[in-house]
Amino acid sequence: MALQNHIALRLRSMDGLGKAQEALQAAARNNTLAEKFDGIMKVWEEERAATIRQRTHWSELYRSMTNSLDQKASTEKAAPKQGVSSKPQKKRKASQEKLPPQASTAEPPAKLAAPSTATPGLSGSWIYKSSTGAWTGYGEPQNVTLELHQEGRAWIGTYTAQLPVRQGVNDVKLKLAGSWESNRSARLTWKSEKPAAEGLIELKLSGDGRLFMERVTSGDSYIPRGTEVLLAR
Repeated sequence: MALQNHIALRLRSMDGLGKAQEALQAAARNNTLAEKFDGIMKVWEEERAATIRQRTHWSELYRSMTNSLDQKASTEKAAPKQGVSSKPQKKRKASQEKLPPQASTAEPPAKLAAPSTATPGLSGSWIYKSSTGAWTGYGEPQNVTLELHQEGRAWIGTYTAQLPVRQGVNDVKLKLAGSWESNRSARLTWKSEKPAAEGLIELKLSGDGRLFMERVTSGDSYIPRGTEVLLAR
């Protein structure tokens, strides 16, 4: 019985020793972590102090650089003014001494007149020349002549042609008249005596000098509608 009690006490003491060792190891780990944290805080504080010192140093450098640039700009602005006040005056005096007396009163040469760039407009004599795509209508027109001239603010002219129709070819003679609005386009009224009829003609002058003429409306089938491309005679 005494032996059993002795063994039990030994076991209890061993358990106590194990717990004590565990407590010591935990305390040692805590001390190691604390020391590492203290070291990190020390390094951070040193870096922070160095950064503050560098910021102050760079601020002073930036301030001195700005001041030097301002001084340089002010001296550059002042330098041309001094040069203008002295040298150009001497050059003007020297040129006045070298020139003859009549040079100061000489008149400038007259400007040359610009060459005329005006292009012929609708006025003139126009004819039709057979070519592919130069007409639209029942058939190709023949012996087409357009005479047009300007009187004040109006267009006056005549149109003669032989125009194909279903029954054959009709001789057409029209009198043209209309208000002037442009030298490159016009909308004119045409009138025919035989047969008595009237309608509208539109004229448009292209950039290459061709005149597009279209009989837009017609009051009689004797004079068909159609289009011709005319050339200056």
